[in-house]
Amino acid sequence: MEKYIIHGGVRLEGSVKISGSKNAALPIFAATLLTDEEVILKNVPQLSDTQTMTLLLRSLGKKVSWDTGSPGRVIIQPELKAGLVVNTKASYEIVKRMRASICVLGPLLTRYSKAEVSLPGGCAFGPRPVDLHISGLRALGADVKLIHGNIVAEAKGLLKNSATGLRRLRGGHVPVMQGRISSVLATDNILSAAVLAEGETCIENAAREPETEDLVNFLKHIGAEITQEIEDPHKEDLFHEGKSISIQRLRVKGVSKLHGGEYTIIPDRIEAGSFMSFAAITGGKLLIQNCEPKHLHAVIQIFEELGLSIQQKSSNELLVKTAGKRLKRLKRLKGIEVSTGPYPLFPTDMQALLMAVAVLAEGDTILEESIYSSRFNHVGELERLGASITLEGNKAYIHGVSALEGARVMASDLRAGAALVAASLAASGKSELRRVYHIKRGYENLLGKLKKLGAKIVLEDG
Repeated sequence: MEKYIIHGGVRLEGSVKISGSKNAALPIFAATLLTDEEVILKNVPQLSDTQTMTLLLRSLGKKVSWDTGSPGRVIIQPELKAGLVVNTKASYEIVKRMRASICVLGPLLTRYSKAEVSLPGGCAFGPRPVDLHISGLRALGADVKLIHGNIVAEAKGLLKNSATGLRRLRGGHVPVMQGRISSVLATDNILSAAVLAEGETCIENAAREPETEDLVNFLKHIGAEITQEIEDPHKEDLFHEGKSISIQRLRVKGVSKLHGGEYTIIPDRIEAGSFMSFAAITGGKLLIQNCEPKHLHAVIQIFEELGLSIQQKSSNELLVKTAGKRLKRLKRLKGIEVSTGPYPLFPTDMQALLMAVAVLAEGDTILEESIYSSRFNHVGELERLGASITLEGNKAYIHGVSALEGARVMASDLRAGAALVAASLAASGKSELRRVYHIKRGYENLLGKLKKLGAKIVLEDG
């Protein structure tokens, strides 16, 4: 099993190019099932998750080719001339590798009148139920059952699509919020199902994450009719915990057919935030290229309060640097309790990385996890490196220490792994990070990018 060997204490410096967004690419890959024509995607990150989605699409009858002469360019075509998929069943053997596989459910059902997708199961930080996916498809007229661990859906007794002759879903009113949180994947699935449904669909409380907006833009690019309505009841409070945030409503007017096209995936905002963390924890100076600053407002705000200097150098570049060469010169988040939340609040995927930085800053920090209450698997591993953290329910109380020391640690999930990379970069001596396959799910060539910035990190077997 592969592991990273990291010798910490090196200040990172230089420029780094951010890859395309994993969380945007996966639903867009799935949405190519909606058309019989060729789709070319650009800025696609080469990750284990995008490779898994490639396998899944191929198993469903798509021809997927990665352009070796143009990195990040993927060509997706129908395997059969008629455009029909080989089958409409997403097997457990592929789906079990990645929760985002459920995104093929909506496209398969609306395009081919039936779909069978294995339940994706739980994850490292708690269950993520598929109730909203199922109730949403039922609201569009589908017959959905759970049979032997599979979601089996069919469009029965509905109007036929004039372009395909297959049964067609019908528009409806679909809420996609559970508690106070809008479901991103449920929004993506219902949206993809609605674009070929008969009539109009209204998706209430739709997720506002940039990755969902990218899916909206892709679907519109290939012929979907989608209108976004955003209400900002307390616009001035968007980035303060416990306040109202804007609500999005998506109106979809179903069409009978979608065409192909060429589309560029947005940059990965979490990767950009990760390199901000690497700069902060090593006292570094980084020019982050090919990013989207408007997607990073909440992250930038928190890191600036932490003491980072972040300047926008161009439309897609951020210069990130610390006040001095030593991390202890960073300010402290005095009296501020940072809470994760749905976009545009501070993202849950940045929680572990912020914690890694906070363990070395002066004073105390309170981090509240409001999306996944048990997403603290990285705490014990950070403590092995010398961190001082107390957990109480969904809050972590971080007591800043003066230094970290290298140790053997283990990644439990993607972002926990990234946080352990950050902490190991700052720790004195040697760290050994195992289960790096988690990290490879979401970071393209992280090893090469860190080495270019001066990090002493290698990949070893064992």
